[in-house]
Amino acid sequence: MTILRQSAMRELERLPEDKITFVLQIMRGINGLDEDERLAKKNFCVRIFRVNFFKHFFIFIRICC
Repeated sequence: MTILRQSAMRELERLPEDKITFVLQIMRGINGLDEDERLAKKNFCVRIFRVNFFKHFFIFIRICC
């Protein structure tokens, strides 16, 4: 475990129980933002792939016809 993680764990251990739920909500929100960012990048890559696919498809059709 890194020093930063150890420090974070010590801080969490010092927090009262009612504050831990608040901190967990923040942490889950941050993790959700990361997941949203990954999903956005994936969707972007999928859209780029589709554009390239149809671009090459129409070039192929134009050459064949």
